[in-house]
Amino acid sequence: MDHIFIGLVLFGLFALLIGLFLQLKRAVNQDISIFFKLRKNRVYAALSLLVFTLILQLVGAIGLSITYDHEVKKSGEALKTLTKTSDVALYSWVKGWESRITAVSSNPLLQKRTVELISDANSKNVLASENIQWSREAYQRYSRSFGALGFFITALDGTNLSSARDEDIGTLNIVARKEAKIFARAVAGETVITEPIRSEVILKNPYGIEQTETPTMF
Repeated sequence: MDHIFIGLVLFGLFALLIGLFLQLKRAVNQDISIFFKLRKNRVYAALSLLVFTLILQLVGAIGLSITYDHEVKKSGEALKTLTKTSDVALYSWVKGWESRITAVSSNPLLQKRTVELISDANSKNVLASENIQWSREAYQRYSRSFGALGFFITALDGTNLSSARDEDIGTLNIVARKEAKIFARAVAGETVITEPIRSEVILKNPYGIEQTETPTMF
């Protein structure tokens, strides 16, 4: 719509410039010696310069507008490509973690140890449980290839049965507290990944610096 309006204005200015040019040409043909002595000729000449300047500005504006639209279109196409690439990479990342978790959780020995951890949860000396020690050693083996920062084995009610840290055992899992709907999906048997949750313990950030509230995912 803007381009049509500018085009109409430009057409009108061209028509006006041609009209002024014809008036000036008629005046020159009559008597060039008194051309600039007549006030109307000076007005025509000034108007001609003004209209010509406006035409140049409008042409420049149209050129800039076309260039801008072209660059916006190119940027939009580049952004779409980047978004698609990011989506594919994220999908692959999620599927990779789903495969790892499925492989770990389907381990018969881990399943057996988890059943025993449920029984151990009622023990007064739960931290001395052989199953907690086994799960920590197993995590250390897996974490080398997974690049994980910690682990939880959690009961269906959200109670932590095992963790890399003693203080977490017997407490309500952070996912159950902060992402209850996602935790419910996991309890229902779905493999899920949370959005970033700020850790409640000191962890290393991506730069290897230990800090509180490090964003983590489960």
